[in-house]
Amino acid sequence: MSVPSLTNALTAEVLLNGKTEAEKTFLQKVRYAVTNITVEPLILMAVVPSMMNSLATQNLNLEKSCRVNLLYNTTVCDAMISRDLSGYNSDQEAEVQRLVSKMIAIKMSVIGSWPVVLMLFLGAWSDRHGVRKPLFLAPLLGDLIGTIFSLRVLIFS
Repeated sequence: MSVPSLTNALTAEVLLNGKTEAEKTFLQKVRYAVTNITVEPLILMAVVPSMMNSLATQNLNLEKSCRVNLLYNTTVCDAMISRDLSGYNSDQEAEVQRLVSKMIAIKMSVIGSWPVVLMLFLGAWSDRHGVRKPLFLAPLLGDLIGTIFSLRVLIFS
């Protein structure tokens, strides 16, 4: 873009909006950013915390299945978490990992199948009505609620 056309573009924007960027209030700038956000930052904001959450909760799943589901004593579970091989045997570790892998398989099948069903119906509807952002924010809200409940389980049990 050449300099004169850039000047014309800025002049046209000022004429359309009535205000330059410096004259806008903070709230107007935030509203402009929210209304003009594209899909890519929303996907990034959904995927990165979700992956961080899954990595952080894997050890929690191992510890909870060891202590709560399989009722191993504290010495065995602490040794398993700290990877001290003298505190537990390989059969105990295999049993804990088997239980956690079943749990994760069920969780992933539910997490993976539910969006496919919703996508069939809500995808076309959101394209028709132009409401994509709430559909991207719903999984973020779900991850937030899941993390809050995981913290609640961690703290109060």
